[in-house]
Amino acid sequence: MQDDIHSSRKLAAALLAGLSAIVVNTAMLEAADWIPLVTARGDLLKLLKIYFALPLESLSVADFWTALHHPAADTHAFKTGFHIVVGLLTAVFHVFGLEPILSGPALVKGLVYALLVWLTNAFIVLLRIGEGSAGSRDLFRGSARGFSRAARAALRALHAMKRGGERLSS
Repeated sequence: MQDDIHSSRKLAAALLAGLSAIVVNTAMLEAADWIPLVTARGDLLKLLKIYFALPLESLSVADFWTALHHPAADTHAFKTGFHIVVGLLTAVFHVFGLEPILSGPALVKGLVYALLVWLTNAFIVLLRIGEGSAGSRDLFRGSARGFSRAARAALRALHAMKRGGERLSS
């Protein structure tokens, strides 16, 4: 009984932490479109389509999904929902699968897990969808330009705030 309560609390904590992290991540991806900053948005979904689109089509999953009036897989709503579900599953996997076997402080465990997720995406997912190692084919060039623009804009904004603060204090 006590184990069930403990597991339920761990699940709730994982889902809450995962939800907050994936909401921030999703907001950052949405903001990246405004810069514009090239991201591998939907990379895991693209990979899964490669391997599962035909089997799911033969099982009429798309027809069933449509009959339930859910958004089509190529819509922004579906992709965002998929991203959120994967984020929540990732958090649950971290808490129940990886966290118990890692040692050290929580911050170190989180950083190790984040690195593992990044390495998996960079060297497995992106390679298999044709983006090259760590997105080197197209993503890196566009992202580097976008990051440079974003960094310059942030520095200008900080400089402007500093000047504004100096004016207010004098």
